[in-house]
Amino acid sequence: MNQPRACGVELRLAMISSIAALRARSLRIGFGLGLLCALAGSMALGQEISPGTRTAPAIAAGSQGAQEVDAYIRANVEKLNGEDPDAQRTARDALVSPMLQSPAVTPLPPFMDYYAAAMNRELLPLARKGDLRTRINVGIITARVAERVNNWRLRETAVVLLDDKLEPIAYWGLKAAKPLMEPVMRNAGVIADTVPLWDRVIATVKRFGSGPVVNEGYAALSVPQNAPREVLALAIPAMQELLNWRVEQYRRGVPPEPIADNGAALFLSSGAIWRAQSQQEQLKTIQLFSDLIGYGAQQQQLLSDRDARDYLIRVLKYFASAVQVLPFSKTPALQQVLTDVQKLGMSMAPAQVAALCAQLGPALKNVPQFQAMELPKPILTGASGPADTRSTRPATLPE
Repeated sequence: MNQPRACGVELRLAMISSIAALRARSLRIGFGLGLLCALAGSMALGQEISPGTRTAPAIAAGSQGAQEVDAYIRANVEKLNGEDPDAQRTARDALVSPMLQSPAVTPLPPFMDYYAAAMNRELLPLARKGDLRTRINVGIITARVAERVNNWRLRETAVVLLDDKLEPIAYWGLKAAKPLMEPVMRNAGVIADTVPLWDRVIATVKRFGSGPVVNEGYAALSVPQNAPREVLALAIPAMQELLNWRVEQYRRGVPPEPIADNGAALFLSSGAIWRAQSQQEQLKTIQLFSDLIGYGAQQQQLLSDRDARDYLIRVLKYFASAVQVLPFSKTPALQQVLTDVQKLGMSMAPAQVAALCAQLGPALKNVPQFQAMELPKPILTGASGPADTRSTRPATLPE
């Protein structure tokens, strides 16, 4: 393997590691409200759903199994809507626990489908009108159950959470949207929402715009690479729209937590995702990558905070590595520019970093399929003033 290619692989691995670390950190973020996480497999006090119901080949409305599920959910939702924090915590854990595998019981899809639908029905009123603590618990339950059931039944509750005016609630709506996204996109023709779930995710991210929210928005839109083509046809333009919104922010300043944008770079440059993009979509992806590197390179010249500049330079390198793994990047001239960008470091003067990054746009335009792309424009420093150096640091909100 030649050295430039090895460099790209190493940086891509670093990109994956950084995104994983950021998402692990976002799991702990409390927004000052003590968001609760990591639910253990605790069971409801006094009653459980029988193994026979959890492993039933079918559960019809009105059947004994359905009645058992309905009674279980209602009893715990009633506790969840009370005022005793300990009782709420017990109910929250109990509502998640039937989804957990044990050595003796593996819940089957018919049970998970009915359970999620019944859960959605009972949680909706609390998501709309519950107090703050109750709505946070609803968000945690919705996210934890959604990631286990592999269906779209909790979509309505997730939408209400996404539309909440308070960021901690919407944050959990985004976490719930991630496991729901692929099933919802796969059944888009059946569901036919007025505002699709992915558009609501984008609207939520734009409404709040904080680093953790942006990170969860990218995560929600990052459907599996092996998803059906009809799913990728919805996910790719949604991801591009969200990244485009962030790129426009780089032209005016440095947005919160730039490293979150690595999630978009990783998704759009991944093998199956890249191959699923039309020629116009590939052009748009490369335009966005080029613009982010171009604007970011200009912005780093305005940063007086050394750590903030370091974080931003890392993002520029990650985006260059995302380009380098794509099939068209093997031309010697482009390889050299990409290698130079990936060697950026704090020992370089800001002007030198900007000059090296400025070579990437023209190099990309020399690739026949990207001749229509535009070069990054000058940043608009006069529109919003100097970049806020504090916004470039990773989130360190209270836990």
